[in-house]
Amino acid sequence: MRGKSLRHAQLEILNRRTVLTPRDKKDLMKYQLGYAGELQFDEIVEDLGVPVVHLKDYRFRLDAAAENSKTTAGPAEVQIDNIIIGGDRIYTFEIKNYQYDIEYTVDRSWRFAGGKEIVNPLNQVDNHRNVLTEMMREFNMHFKMTNNIVFIHPEQTIYNLPNHQNIYIRNNLMKRLKYVLQPNQYDYSRFIDLLDSRRVVKSAYDADANVTFDELSGGVFCPD
Repeated sequence: MRGKSLRHAQLEILNRRTVLTPRDKKDLMKYQLGYAGELQFDEIVEDLGVPVVHLKDYRFRLDAAAENSKTTAGPAEVQIDNIIIGGDRIYTFEIKNYQYDIEYTVDRSWRFAGGKEIVNPLNQVDNHRNVLTEMMREFNMHFKMTNNIVFIHPEQTIYNLPNHQNIYIRNNLMKRLKYVLQPNQYDYSRFIDLLDSRRVVKSAYDADANVTFDELSGGVFCPD
């Protein structure tokens, strides 16, 4: 079951009961788009009707002995949108529901269409491969693994997109998933238990909203 992050839920409620700052409004839109894209991906996978193992919003500690906290060297935890075991192989799918067009350039950098350079989205995919490989080494588990990014917005254009096996776009998503997501021959309940043992329920980044009670308007929030 996929759920909204604490920060996402808080911002939705506060948007009805107070005036959000420009930064909070931007964050709320980012969370809403991301969550909508993830739900679209879930629906596509379910429509395939293939009995695969699908873990959603898998957040885990980089260090099994560490507490839920940030470190000075960087985040102490990693979140992966989707881990799927299909055809006895691990696939990760990071979902990007960008509304804006982007461009892949000849020097392998990514930019806003006609604009400034952005962080290479494949960096996140590489990080997922590295941390999961290390975790599986700790578990003494051996899998073939493929790490992917999905640009799921149907109206987004990616200019000069290379024929990259780890990049999915909306108009080829169903076709490619049908090819890679096949039934498993083996049982992976032990592996799922190991992954769940490292799952973080409350993120170190889910801080409480900085709003006082006096700033709230009256009423009860209802998402519908």
